[in-house]
Order: sequence, then C-alpha cells, then structure tokens
Amino acid sequence: MFWGGVYDLVHRYSNRGQSKVTLEDTMPGYVIDNLTFCGDKMTSDGVALANMTCPSSNQTANCLSTALYVFWKSASINFAKSVTGEIFVMLNASGNPIYRNNSYFREYEVPNLTKGKVTKATVYIVSESSLSKG
Repeated sequence: MFWGGVYDLVHRYSNRGQSKVTLEDTMPGYVIDNLTFCGDKMTSDGVALANMTCPSSNQTANCLSTALYVFWKSASINFAKSVTGEIFVMLNASGNPIYRNNSYFREYEVPNLTKGKVTKATVYIVSESSLSKG
C-alpha cells in the first residue's frame, strides 16, 4: 500500500502488514522506520546516531542526498518494482496539492510500477477527520 501524508492512518488501516503491506512493513522499512541517522565520515561505521546536527530526510538545495533520503529513495523504488496485482494508495485530502510532485510516491514509486504487473489501482483520499480518529 502506497501513501502520502497519512502515516498514522495508513498503518492503522493496514494493521501493520496484516491487512495491506506498506513499505514500512517490509524488512528494510521496518528496520529503519522512525529511525534518524546521518552519514558521518568521522565515525568508524560511517553512521552518526547520537547528538546529530544533520538535515532531515528531505533533500535541500545544499544537501541533495542525505543518508535517510537515499535509503528511502532506494527502498521506495524496490518496493514499487516488487508489487503485483491490485495496488492501494492512501493520500491526505488536506494536502496542497493532494498528489505532490516532490513526494516519494510521485518521484520514485509511480515511475517504477511495472507495466503489466499492476492490474488495478484503488486510491483513497482521506480527510482530516479520518486522520484524527483513533
């Protein structure tokens, strides 16, 4: 299940992989989900975890490839390439726009869906009231 702007709701809906599978329900996504880290040339393992001052996972004009951004980009591409049959997408109706050009879904997942392997797409556009329900 693909999503944008609805992290909590999509994971409640997917029941953490019991109903639908999101990228965060796969092994790579599960391991890194909610983890913040940066590449660091000064550490022996190349990863900085504590007391970080690195940018977020989003690209900026000054930092085009943060460690988290590169990870999620690669994971998104691989997830999209692996899906077959009917796919499901959940998007936030409050987004402006709902389908953002700079989202992982738009940039990396949609272009990597394999023609002929995906047979149907069902899109859920959810409102703020849906997002706030527990």
